[in-house]
Amino acid sequence: MLSAYGLDPATTCMVGDRVDTDIEFGRAAGMHTLFVESGTTTAEAAAAAGPEQRPDFIAESIAVLEAALVGEAASD
Repeated sequence: MLSAYGLDPATTCMVGDRVDTDIEFGRAAGMHTLFVESGTTTAEAAAAAGPEQRPDFIAESIAVLEAALVGEAASD
């Protein structure tokens, strides 16, 4: 599915604010998942979700990606 777009699930992260759509999709596709608290679901609810909807990572905002990517670029 993702290979048609040149994406490798092992190195791709689905970011979303809904566990029942975004995170579930990412997990079903074999991607890492990052839940951000910009939607109606709380971090506590995301952490307590069933295995198919529980994200790998939880953050307040998508802004954490900037710090992570800047840190990655600095280590290259």
